[in-house]
Parts: sequence; C-alpha cells; structure tokens
Amino acid sequence: MDVAFWAASKLSHALPQVSGLMTQTVTAQGTAAAPSWQYHGTKQLQDEVRALTNSSECAATATSRLLNTTSDGWPIEVITVGTGKAKVLLAFGIHGREYISSEVGLRLLYTLCDGSPSSLELLAHTEFMVIPVANPVG
Repeated sequence: MDVAFWAASKLSHALPQVSGLMTQTVTAQGTAAAPSWQYHGTKQLQDEVRALTNSSECAATATSRLLNTTSDGWPIEVITVGTGKAKVLLAFGIHGREYISSEVGLRLLYTLCDGSPSSLELLAHTEFMVIPVANPVG
C-alpha cells in the first residue's frame, strides 16, 4: 500500500477538525451573532507548536529543531514526530502567511501527538517532519 495513502487513512478522523479560535459575539440585546473563526497569529501559532512539542502528550515522540531565522528574526522550525522507516516532509505556510495551511499543520501535530492507537501505529511506521510556518514574513 502507498505510504501516503496509508498515512491519510490513519489520520482521516482529524481532517474536519481544523484548529483555530472560534469566537461568538453577543449583541446588547443578548442574542448571539453567528460564530466566526479567528486564525492564530504567526507568533501565537509558533508558541502553541512549541508548547505542544514540550507537552507530556508529545514530548516522548516529538522534537523541535531550528532550521533558520529570517532576516527580521522570525524562527523557522521543523517538528519531527515518529520513528518509522517511511519519511514524510510537510511544509505549511509557504506563501506569506497562509493562515489555513498553518492551522492544518498545527492540527496535524495535535493529532499525531494524541496518543490514540491509530496515531501510535502510524508513528511506529512513519517519521513526519512538519514545518508549520515555512515563510513567516511573506
């Protein structure tokens, strides 16, 4: 079976759950407006990735490494999760600050670190290298 197809089938339960901050505004009359999504800012997303990588759920299987720093000081980090023979490199946020792609990368990291049987099996066969924000300055 193709490694990418196998990995996608193991993670398919996470695809509809894109990370983000959901907010709901309540009017002065007490009625709620339609919920809206706010994406993480670059620093907020990078901080959340670092916190996840250092958390008890993920620290045993994930490492973070600084790849480079932009000319204005933004870090570009790669998170490695898993120990398997198959290697997968995923880069998100390549064009400027593509908010949705970096949110998907963050959600993928949460899913890989959730400790579920499907994630543990996947990480035993696959090593993921994830760059959540490849181009933080655009």
